[in-house]
Amino acid sequence: MRRYRAIVITTLCSAVLLTACATTELNNKSPENNKIERISDAELEKLIPKPVPNLELAQIVELSKSGMSADELIARIQQSGSHYALLPSEVIALNKQGLDSKVLDYLYNAQLQALRDGVADDINRREAQHRRQTDQLMQELLRRPYYYDPFRPSAYPYRRGLPGPYWGW
Repeated sequence: MRRYRAIVITTLCSAVLLTACATTELNNKSPENNKIERISDAELEKLIPKPVPNLELAQIVELSKSGMSADELIARIQQSGSHYALLPSEVIALNKQGLDSKVLDYLYNAQLQALRDGVADDINRREAQHRRQTDQLMQELLRRPYYYDPFRPSAYPYRRGLPGPYWGW
């Protein structure tokens, strides 16, 4: 009976030691591996599209005063590809100069859409980078040699357990 207990205890201790040695680095859940990448102020400045006024605001005000409708002004701004970064005080001043509120709404919405597009592009870039890193880790994992556990009877390469004439060999 003592000998049986010694064999069982030795087997259990060796099994614990073998499983401790078989752990991989992929199970490492340290805080360093789960960092969230934050956007710095400099990166945020790069993301925000720079205003490109191909059609100056003074020209837009002149066209509005000359009798051009709001829809025609919006079409002209779209054709020129202009983008504006307007402050609320500038919007009020343009409204006082006679620029239609529909045009001001378009300028504001175009500015918001440009910001959204810039952020969406950055998110897509980061997701693609993360996907590449994940694929690279999967390839590393697949290149590792297969771990064979001789104590598991149904483990590879044996189909139904231990080798022998009655076990499929």
